[in-house]
Amino acid sequence: MRLFCKVLQVPSPPRTRHYIGFPLELGSTEKERQMMEPADILLIEKRDGGVFLFRFTASGEEVGDTWHLNLEDAKHQAEFEFAGLISAWVIVPSNVSDVVEFALGEH
Repeated sequence: MRLFCKVLQVPSPPRTRHYIGFPLELGSTEKERQMMEPADILLIEKRDGGVFLFRFTASGEEVGDTWHLNLEDAKHQAEFEFAGLISAWVIVPSNVSDVVEFALGEH
């Protein structure tokens, strides 16, 4: 099961931030961390062991992911982060390999 939605507008200021690198609390320094770009596409995917909310730029770069117990929790996280600024969720057909390309198409 996979669902996607488009981010219509990034909240200003963003409600959450995703970074490359360990948190400062785990000994990382500001120089070792890099903030990821804002998301344009969100993907929810059910996998063994839980449900994942992935964030992608329009160029297909992954810019963060979070694990969730179920679909409702993943949708709730997306709504929290983007505060009503996302499109409706759309089912991704199982034969689609590039979700970002699919999402940016005429869907």
